[in-house]
Amino acid sequence: MTRRGLPATGAVALVVLLGAAACRAAAPISSLGPEQVETIQEAERVIVSKLSPEESSLLINAHGSVVEACMQKRGWDFVVGTATPEVAGAGPSAMSNLEQWTFADRKSAESTGYGLATHLAALAAFQKRLALVESEARIPDIKLMPSEEANRYQTDFFGTDEERIEIVERDGSRSSVSGGGCLGEAERAVYGDIGQAMRLRDSRTAAESDIWGATLSDEAVVAALDSWKTCVAKQGFEFEDPNQAFDSASSAAQSGDHDQERRIATTDAACKTESSLGLAVQGAYLSATNANLAAFEDDLIALQQFEAEALVRAKDILRFGE
Repeated sequence: MTRRGLPATGAVALVVLLGAAACRAAAPISSLGPEQVETIQEAERVIVSKLSPEESSLLINAHGSVVEACMQKRGWDFVVGTATPEVAGAGPSAMSNLEQWTFADRKSAESTGYGLATHLAALAAFQKRLALVESEARIPDIKLMPSEEANRYQTDFFGTDEERIEIVERDGSRSSVSGGGCLGEAERAVYGDIGQAMRLRDSRTAAESDIWGATLSDEAVVAALDSWKTCVAKQGFEFEDPNQAFDSASSAAQSGDHDQERRIATTDAACKTESSLGLAVQGAYLSATNANLAAFEDDLIALQQFEAEALVRAKDILRFGE
């Protein structure tokens, strides 16, 4: 089965996900089974989909190659570093939003907290590798240029205001990006239609926002959150929600206080079990996916196809530069 040229696995994932979400039983939230949990995890992967590190580095390097060649053609000493899979993207992630709200493994919390010691070590290694990549680059410092030269650099890199591409997002707000200059040239070379890229990415963001908003406004989640807050307060913590608990633990871990991280994580996990907050969020997320995902299905599938085509272009660009 394919749809709009998308490999079967991509199209089927959404179709199966919608069907599975619709099968959510009207049973108490404590009865969520392995298949439902798997569906929730698949929903998050589809809605908050990310390219692999290898794919991200491919796109980054192709984009940089076009920008570099374009700026050099315009007379600038401009060299970009080569991104590797290890430094592509924003670096190692700790916990997703959904994971923060559903984490309830008290045993793990007592021993390793939220796992932030390991995360921070991986992040430090990532930053070290990133610094090596950046050391390869030669990017002119606009702050050291005379104003006329700086203006020319800005125009060569970003293009003019008239060339900017603007869209109206699903929430009615407007956003725009460079459509001219070497940056616009690279965007088109890798992604094709810049406006379409913006619209599809906005749909992904809107899907995540709508589904998460519906999850947190679910009556069972609201009630369970109140119970969770009461529970953590009895242990001496004043947190509005699990995100705040995680952020507080992250601050402690960054300062080297992993005992505090473990105390927060253990309290959080125990109170999620006592209040059934994690289960309530899982059930509500599944229900919200069922109610909202269909409205974004076409765009999410189109975005998968769009990114697949960009990867093909990126490979062609890099082979051409060999």
